[in-house]
Amino acid sequence: MHLTITPHDPMIARDARAFGEGSGARTMDWFNPSVGAGSLRSLLGKLGGGFSPDMVRNLKASSIRGPFPLLGRDIFFRSPLDFVARKDDLQIFPLRPSFLSDGEGTDIPDGILPCFPEGQEEDFKPFRSPLFWSSERISEWLSSPSPSKPFIDNWKTQGEIPAEKGFLHSLPRDVRTHVNIDPAKGSAKEGMLFSTTGLTFLCKTGKGIKPLELAMEVRCVDECLDRIAGSLSSSHPMGSERRIGYWRSDTGCNPLWDCPQVIANALSGSGRIRMMLATPAPFTQGWLPGWLKKREGGIIGTPPGSNVELRLVSAVIGRWQPISGWSIENGKPQGPKALRRMVPAGSVYFFEVQGKITAGLADLWLNSVCDDEQDRRDGFGLSLWGTW
Repeated sequence: MHLTITPHDPMIARDARAFGEGSGARTMDWFNPSVGAGSLRSLLGKLGGGFSPDMVRNLKASSIRGPFPLLGRDIFFRSPLDFVARKDDLQIFPLRPSFLSDGEGTDIPDGILPCFPEGQEEDFKPFRSPLFWSSERISEWLSSPSPSKPFIDNWKTQGEIPAEKGFLHSLPRDVRTHVNIDPAKGSAKEGMLFSTTGLTFLCKTGKGIKPLELAMEVRCVDECLDRIAGSLSSSHPMGSERRIGYWRSDTGCNPLWDCPQVIANALSGSGRIRMMLATPAPFTQGWLPGWLKKREGGIIGTPPGSNVELRLVSAVIGRWQPISGWSIENGKPQGPKALRRMVPAGSVYFFEVQGKITAGLADLWLNSVCDDEQDRRDGFGLSLWGTW
């Protein structure tokens, strides 16, 4: 079931830093999957009659994907990390696994190859890519890593990047100053100022200002919950400070949740596979998925839900991303959750196929590759696939 969320207010995607008296609530560039999953489960539980043990179990067993930025009928994903762009002329240099020359070495473990820019040997000042790419642009990149000049020209170095070209900047920030009210006096406490920073869901395009929405998908294990999600039309808070959004079911069929045909064609028969993370992923082995194990011949494994055996060749991974939270579930210890480290969205893993079976990879489009089953249900580690 596809869902659309229309924010009524600037929404706060809280980071892992503390928020209390004298400090402000800061926002990340985008929401962690658990924010959307928790908000949706809370809404479905309220509409379903309460949070009995059976209801909580069914809610946590339901699989949720998203939220992703949505403009019209186009879903946007985080920019991939497997390239650098030169600022002077916006030329793209894909990062690809490369063998070292004699006398060179790295501290990368287990014989994994480093990645270097293809076709570039001199230093240059890089250009920061747009934060979000549309599904069509991501498909172009994953199926053909040498994009045409018009693809790059659409980034533009000055002014707003037109969303109709398939790229989005980070969302504008809304900063608000608040005071701490003394409940006994009904007045502000001396010096107790704090601020909140939220994401403004408005997008500048060549045709003016357009509202940006959020796209989600839910697969309910309970028939009652499935009926509620299918007829959803309600206002409900999401994120920090209980900012309100309008939640509704998307009755139309959105093919952008499915693997594009150009990707399926590229994967068919290819021996070199790329896996890009569309959402952050906590893995049991840090940066390395738990389903990859060191064997004779390299680090080899099979992604969850697939029968394709892959050997890890290299990886381009961003700085680790923290995630925490606050536990309020009945029957569990109340208080702050332990901080976990996640591989950020946009990170790319390079594989070689062991054997000849590659058809099943298209079925893994936007499926989770996390090790923990609950992380997969919460929408962490959603994967996009391509070739290299």
